[in-house]
Amino acid sequence: MKEHYIYIHRRNDTGEVFYVGKGSGKRAFDKKRNDWWKRIVSKCGYTVEIIEWFDDHDSALAREVELIAEYREKGVQLVNLTDGGEGAKGYKHTPETRKIMSIKHIGKTPSDETKKKLSLAKKGEKHHMFGKITSIETKRKISATNKDRTHSHATKMKISSSQKGEKNHMFGKTVSEETREKQRVASTGRFHSKETKDKISVLKIRNKYIQLDILSGEIIAEYVGYQNLKKRWI
Repeated sequence: MKEHYIYIHRRNDTGEVFYVGKGSGKRAFDKKRNDWWKRIVSKCGYTVEIIEWFDDHDSALAREVELIAEYREKGVQLVNLTDGGEGAKGYKHTPETRKIMSIKHIGKTPSDETKKKLSLAKKGEKHHMFGKITSIETKRKISATNKDRTHSHATKMKISSSQKGEKNHMFGKTVSEETREKQRVASTGRFHSKETKDKISVLKIRNKYIQLDILSGEIIAEYVGYQNLKKRWI
């Protein structure tokens, strides 16, 4: 027996489709939805239609992605906050499903309205970390996981480019004296380890060399120290 299905919700006043989903069991009739969905339902009510059945979870998810894309291409205003394909929490998609989802998203950029809705859906009490405090143990695990990760040169260039000029969050802004004082107070009593100081020194000297065609006499002494440090950090 087929367990997975695709369903739609229609407005009772106009008959227009305003939501597309994938589910099993009684999911299509569940009223735990986003605020946009709730506003429409409270205003005009809705009707549930189960339109397709599937043998497996992945086929249903792939069809959900396709159907949402089809409706939006026709100009239908859906209240779905995403393009579909998320499925149950903790579920891992097969490579085939991920490929279908990837193809459907190529060349698509969320509208400003959609971005705003996505942002509002994750603010305040709706955010998954609202009221929670990350434990020391969890922080250590996150730190250990990221410790040996490094960005490729291409990725570093993209990050750098995305933060230059007008794209920089501080572009055109001036740090107030009050903020400077807060930063000073927060840094008081803090000291870098010898290892951190060496790394900072290497970065500063390396950046200086990058901007010079030749090594000037003023930094030859620095260069000697840099070469020694390079063996450890570069």
